[in-house]
Amino acid sequence: MTEKTEESWLPNLVGGVSIWKLAADLNEDKFFGGRLLVPETEGSETLPSKVSWDLTGLVPLSQARTSHGEAVQKAIEEFFACLEAVGKVFGDESSGFHAYKDAFTIPALEAQSPDDGDHYFFDPRTQKLMVINWGASPRSITSSRDFLFGYLDFDQLFE
Repeated sequence: MTEKTEESWLPNLVGGVSIWKLAADLNEDKFFGGRLLVPETEGSETLPSKVSWDLTGLVPLSQARTSHGEAVQKAIEEFFACLEAVGKVFGDESSGFHAYKDAFTIPALEAQSPDDGDHYFFDPRTQKLMVINWGASPRSITSSRDFLFGYLDFDQLFE
């Protein structure tokens, strides 16, 4: 199993509950279709001491752009379509997801750092773009500038 361990990211909370609890709902076909990787955590769910992501079979986006060209571009476009649809659901006050709108964030597509590396991965088997550190914030707030996008800012990712 290929695994990435993060110690610098914490899940965003809604009413004291981690947004990662919504992973199953958000990963339904009508929303993200399994594109949000689900972390394994150690310690408290709201303040985990360790966060691990299973990356078995996935190619970091920075490498996949070269090795899987057109398929990666299509996967990115499909991911953005998912974001657009989910953004509308979060914005709808009658939606059950509306209360979670501020907690759902995603890293910028090109965001990388020496500590974190890639946040997006391409799955050659499903031809989907997958993301880690969604619904989370860096422990160090200075790392979040121009780095995280909430549902109102998804359109900035398309530019």
